[in-house]
Amino acid sequence: MTIQLENVFFSYGESEVLKDINFTIKPGNVYGLAGLNGAGKSTLMKILAKRIHPTTGKLTESDSSSIAYVPQEVDEGLVQGLSVIENLMIAINREKKKFLFSKKKSVESVQNKLAKWNLNLPYFKQVSDCSIYEKQFILIAKALLNDATYILFDEPTSSLGHAEKQQFFAFLNDLKKKGKGIVVILHSIDELIKNTDEIIILRSGEVVYHAQSFNLSTEVIIEKMSSVKFSFEKSVKESNELAFEFRNIHLSDSKPSINIKINKNQIIVIYGANGNKKTSLAKTLWGDRKQYELRIGNNSYNIKSPIQANKLGIAFVPEDRRKEGLFLNHTIRENISFNERGWINKKLEIEKSQSLIHTLSIYPKDTEKEIVHLSGGNQQKVSLAKWISPNLRCLILDEPLKGVDIYAKQHIFQYIDEFCSNGGSVIYFTNDIEEAKIIGDKIYTIVHGELLEGIQ
Repeated sequence: MTIQLENVFFSYGESEVLKDINFTIKPGNVYGLAGLNGAGKSTLMKILAKRIHPTTGKLTESDSSSIAYVPQEVDEGLVQGLSVIENLMIAINREKKKFLFSKKKSVESVQNKLAKWNLNLPYFKQVSDCSIYEKQFILIAKALLNDATYILFDEPTSSLGHAEKQQFFAFLNDLKKKGKGIVVILHSIDELIKNTDEIIILRSGEVVYHAQSFNLSTEVIIEKMSSVKFSFEKSVKESNELAFEFRNIHLSDSKPSINIKINKNQIIVIYGANGNKKTSLAKTLWGDRKQYELRIGNNSYNIKSPIQANKLGIAFVPEDRRKEGLFLNHTIRENISFNERGWINKKLEIEKSQSLIHTLSIYPKDTEKEIVHLSGGNQQKVSLAKWISPNLRCLILDEPLKGVDIYAKQHIFQYIDEFCSNGGSVIYFTNDIEEAKIIGDKIYTIVHGELLEGIQ
């Protein structure tokens, strides 16, 4: 009972994404897919999940096998207008091909099945009100409920903190013991080595290496993923001149108000586990929640909207880039130029887009490529690029490295460092403690809506 890919090619129009893919997936093994953003990993997953079909070549599987798929983008697999439990009920009854069922019995069945996995889900919350990391666990729960032979996970940990990641890897190990065949994409190479049996490395749509995980090192995988060597070293900057003072921010009635001072040339990191109002604070600074006071020099402003914040030189890159940060069916040029005012000048838009494509190493380099066809890391770069202008003075970044590969991370870090070296300020939100230590000049921890100095 295996899944076999034989001489698989796939193209989007004239763009060849996968080239001559051959490998076999067996039950009881965990396979990791590695590669840079744009290498073809997610496209390969969609072929395995039968969401798309190869241009040429074939996929063969046993008649008795079934496949569950957890997509990279959390909204793709969920019905937003229904509650969490209703989404899970639909999943479990659809697999049984049942169209008439008892809601009460289905709720009990779902809760009983998930109890052994120790999953703490907000069952009666509407999905549209759930955070990204809650949605990620709902998708994982759907896969656990489905007694499929094979389970495909595309970036299942991208929104998870350390504790939640460990919980997911425990699920992975249990599924393996039950004889499930698993394919997983993880951008953390260390996690990929530790939690898989075999790793398949893709580069520019081709399998360039396939080996047992214990025989591979982080250095070898990085070398196979790209011939380009890249490293990031944070520059030392003077940061004594006050740029912005964010005052009287109220996230919780039971916690003291938050005040943040940030200097020019400074990166402040706000670190916190999921569920501690990290994103609420980021959106408040952007003017998308309760109003607050902003001081710039001797001037004071009551910030009530993102438009007002942006006019003062503040920009915000959200965690959920596809839902809140990009126009997916528009081109790279149109997204980068959306903030331009006045008459449309396509020639200038192309020139600006080409410059930012070069600055942030966005791929493909075609300004007229639609965002929906870009990899996650390149979408994130466009989400950042659209705010870059001479007016930009303070960047608010909410989980900017979510779902991006090691090279995209370093390109984004490099831009942040250069922006701050030229007098900019960055407030960087993350649930990753290593990210916080690498990029931050000053670190705060947010705990249940209260801001504490240092890593707590």
